[in-house]
Amino acid sequence: MQTESLIRQLSGHVAATRFEDLKPAEVDRVRQCIYDHIGNMLAGRYSDKARGLLDYARRPPREAEAAIFGFEQVTVENAAFCNAAFSRVVDLDDGHRQAMGHPGVVIVPTVLALGEKLRASTTAAIDAIAAAYDVYVEIGSVINPSSYTEKGFDTTGIAGTVAVAAAAAKLRGLDAAQTRAAMAIAALHGAGIIEYLSDGSSGKLLCPGWTTATGLRSVDMALCGFTGPDSVLEGAHGLFRCFTDHYDAARFGVELGRKRHVMTSYFKVHACLRRLHPAIDAVLAARKQHDLDPESVRSVVVYAGPFVVKADRRRPQTLIAAQGSLPFALAVALKFGEVSLATLQAGLEDDGMAEIEERISVVPSDAVVARQAAEPSLWGAVDVRIDTRDGATIETQVSVARGEPEDPLSWSDLRSKFAAQLASTPVADRAKALSDTAATFDAFATVDAFARAMSGNLPVAAAVGPIGAGRATERR
Repeated sequence: MQTESLIRQLSGHVAATRFEDLKPAEVDRVRQCIYDHIGNMLAGRYSDKARGLLDYARRPPREAEAAIFGFEQVTVENAAFCNAAFSRVVDLDDGHRQAMGHPGVVIVPTVLALGEKLRASTTAAIDAIAAAYDVYVEIGSVINPSSYTEKGFDTTGIAGTVAVAAAAAKLRGLDAAQTRAAMAIAALHGAGIIEYLSDGSSGKLLCPGWTTATGLRSVDMALCGFTGPDSVLEGAHGLFRCFTDHYDAARFGVELGRKRHVMTSYFKVHACLRRLHPAIDAVLAARKQHDLDPESVRSVVVYAGPFVVKADRRRPQTLIAAQGSLPFALAVALKFGEVSLATLQAGLEDDGMAEIEERISVVPSDAVVARQAAEPSLWGAVDVRIDTRDGATIETQVSVARGEPEDPLSWSDLRSKFAAQLASTPVADRAKALSDTAATFDAFATVDAFARAMSGNLPVAAAVGPIGAGRATERR
């Protein structure tokens, strides 16, 4: 008897997902994902990265279908594209440790834009988001961590493209065959490489936008009668084999239908690459507990596995490069007590940061590698040793960063994050109203009603502002 293909299993799961079957905790987690991404989206919208994206959104066609909050209505594809890119600007978008990459940054903007056009119910939107997270994590968990850490593929653009197609197909009410076709077409055309980390260029911001566009177009193609191969995931030339040399197909579907993967996603508290977070957590905890500052620290040694060691990039010249530099981020953490867009930018403009970086070392560690061999998802694990000028030694081991399911963020934490993201924007005085509206997504009957409420709290002509981080100013 022939085994059902993996894309059929996934598309069948998408079709079978029903809001009524979601547990209250799962619905609340989706609410948190929507809320968190709206904060990210607004922070990006009011950064100076917005100018080019808004210029892109203004291009024809000019149909008014879905909102870019604080701007105007544009086509669904342009709204999803720009809002996804905005959500990436601050580098605080949610992620998944096993699947890697960032599911919400492509799923949430797509569902908000398409749901607004369709006047879909907010419960249908939550349903689509929950199903799409499952799709993303099932694919990403098979190919990672090796696809990202060894090959340099951005899972956001690979698993994310299929997840976007799944969410859009569900919102548009495609039948089982059309949903499968849309997801298979998307799987054929997913893409993304992380070479943008080498120089801090714009690919990191654009990858989520391209992902939403490809996923949405895949649904359009399915509706026009186009199809994709049933073996698109596991085939001899399928997604798994193409994007990694070390995939584990046995991980596929083990928890599908029994556990909602949105529950195992993480939220970020530091505005930089996730692989830097465990070390930052360790330094910030020591700084607070022992009242440290740069002058009191003789040296910091981070013992790490190869993926974190790759982030030993010094003297970054742009903000995006700074967000990928472990020594620089730790220097910022020591000096300012937080790693935010504003403090990273302040560090770029501070000539004294180079001397602090010199006291920070990143060292390969066999002990950490052994922990990672036992549990590959601990790719960010570190041991940190801090020696102070008064002779004290502080040693810390961190396996997972704050915001993971093992150390989750509360609604209160997320509200504080939301407020901080808008604090330096032109709409800071509206942050409380925006936060309250964003937190009550499914109190509105439809997505378009929610979008109108959000837009009603924002001036359409609000200026593009330089939130501390938006600038790509080079270091002097």
